[in-house]
Amino acid sequence: MEQNHEFEEMKRQLELLKEKLDRQTIINDKMLRGKLKNVSRTINYSAYATLLIALVMTPITYVIFNRELQLPLYLWVMLTVIMFAGTVADHVLRRSIRDIQQHDLTAAGQELSRFRRRYLRYEMISFPIAIAFFALFIYELAQRWQFTDLTKGLIFMAIGIIVGIVINLRFFKQMSELQKQIEEARD
Repeated sequence: MEQNHEFEEMKRQLELLKEKLDRQTIINDKMLRGKLKNVSRTINYSAYATLLIALVMTPITYVIFNRELQLPLYLWVMLTVIMFAGTVADHVLRRSIRDIQQHDLTAAGQELSRFRRRYLRYEMISFPIAIAFFALFIYELAQRWQFTDLTKGLIFMAIGIIVGIVINLRFFKQMSELQKQIEEARD
C-alpha cells in the first residue's frame, strides 16, 4: 500500500515537472517569436528608412556636388544611380524575410540563415562599388580643392563610412544572436 502511494506521489511529481517544462518551452517560444517580430520590424523600418534617405539625399547631393563643390555632373549621376540601385536591391533582399515570424522556429532559422548569406553577397558586391566611387570622388576633390579642404572632406567621408560599418555590424550581431537562440531552442 505504501509503495503504491509512493509510486503515485512520484507519478504526480513527474506530471508537475512535465507541466513546468512545457510552460518553459512555451515561454522560450514566445520570447523567440517576440525577437523574430522585432527583427522583422527592424528590417521593414530599415528598408523604408533607406528609401526615404535616398529620396531626401538626391536633391541635397545635387546641390552639394554641383553648386557647392562644383564637381562634374557625372559624379552626382553615378551617386544617384548607386543609391537607388542599392535601395532597390536592399528592398528585394529584405522583402524575403519580412514575414519570418509566421514560420515555425526551424523554418525561421533556415530563412534567417539564407537571408544572412544573401545579405553577405550583397555586401560583397556593394562594398567594392562604394570604394570605387569614393576613390573617384577623392580624385575629383583633389583636382579642385586645397589640402586643408580635402582633409575636411575626407574626415566627413570617414565618419560616414564608420557609421555605416557600425550599423552593419550591429545588424549582423543581432541576426547572429537570434539565429543562435533559435538553434538552441530547436535542440
